[in-house]
Amino acid sequence: MAKKKTNTTGDKERPVQKMADALKEYLDLSKFLFADPDNSIYDVNELEPDEQFYPLAKKLAEELKIGWDDMSHEDSNRIMLLMLEKAYQKIREVSDTSKITVEFKVKEMAPDNGSTKD
Repeated sequence: MAKKKTNTTGDKERPVQKMADALKEYLDLSKFLFADPDNSIYDVNELEPDEQFYPLAKKLAEELKIGWDDMSHEDSNRIMLLMLEKAYQKIREVSDTSKITVEFKVKEMAPDNGSTKD
């Protein structure tokens, strides 16, 4: 008899969705911190309150008892690394508790019509 797939509700998410969300958060954060050196923040306290990663950065600063307005560049780097670590730990948590394979497919976009080629 085949195993029946069950959907969960409430606070529990399916492992595949949890993994997708965790990977997206990690990649979004990495892109935000590193993708565009000319427009990236230098220190974490340059984040605006309405930006996606502001709440996490602010919370970590408070937990570490680092003053938001007067933090050093080293403290800022410490917070950025902790942000990445927390995002990575979400990925690890799902992979440690579920049997999931993550596959990436890289495609080059054709310059003329937007179609892809492998």
